[in-house]
Amino acid sequence: MKMTVVFDVNREQAITLREMFNYWNRLSSIGSSRYVAFFVDGDGNFHPNIKMAFTENLPELEEKYLNSAIKQNPHGYKVHEGDRFYDFDPIGWALLKKEHPEEFLPKKTKETKSIPNHTFKGDENPC
Repeated sequence: MKMTVVFDVNREQAITLREMFNYWNRLSSIGSSRYVAFFVDGDGNFHPNIKMAFTENLPELEEKYLNSAIKQNPHGYKVHEGDRFYDFDPIGWALLKKEHPEEFLPKKTKETKSIPNHTFKGDENPC
């Protein structure tokens, strides 16, 4: 899937976002996982008017699943009210449960047969 994102930004915001996206690419190329933050100065001059387009339709998820992507103070970071850390893994699990619920049903255990007055030896299998 491809996602196209268009922002309205000034030069310093564009440079900062470019560096953040480059860092994302670097982390993925070396197999490293990190939270990466971007300060949204909404009462300043950051008003990105973001537009997004996707090459596939995205499924709708219940709010509880969408909220599961928001991590509350992971790893003990210093946070302020309104700070958010996002993680896509909970969304992946929610999609899997929605699209393949049978995978999450309790597994049946194999029943064993008992034969009175018999002791099984070695590789004997009573089933």
